[in-house]
Amino acid sequence: MKATLQRLAAGVSQQRALTSKVSSVYHFNTRSQDWTKSRVKGAPVGPSSIQLLTWNVDFMADNREERLLRIIEHIRSTVFRCAKAANAPPPCVLCLQELRSDVVPVLLSHPWVRQHFYATPISHTAWPTGARYGSVTLVSRAIP
Repeated sequence: MKATLQRLAAGVSQQRALTSKVSSVYHFNTRSQDWTKSRVKGAPVGPSSIQLLTWNVDFMADNREERLLRIIEHIRSTVFRCAKAANAPPPCVLCLQELRSDVVPVLLSHPWVRQHFYATPISHTAWPTGARYGSVTLVSRAIP
């Protein structure tokens, strides 16, 4: 019983360590052509509603880059009905799970993502040490 409690306590401590790591938020800067750390200014008024979408990209699937691009295009055109990459989505948060580190640059280079979203993290180095895959959160710029 004591050993079980110690393992549970160790797991809780490890979970706290994983969830306490804070990552910065980035936006794509068209002047520098790079993802730049965002700064919060004042207390802006937010939207009255936000849509939340989670998508498991499946790190074990073949053709990871093509799969991710098709997922983003599906979300853009079908879920949010943005006919063109220039069309902004409604206020939303996209949680993309099970991304391998090699597809994060593909996600961050997508024109619709660059134009309309904040992203965090922008590198797999923010994932837990030794992780084979991780998550990236995209927050629409309609949310201040």
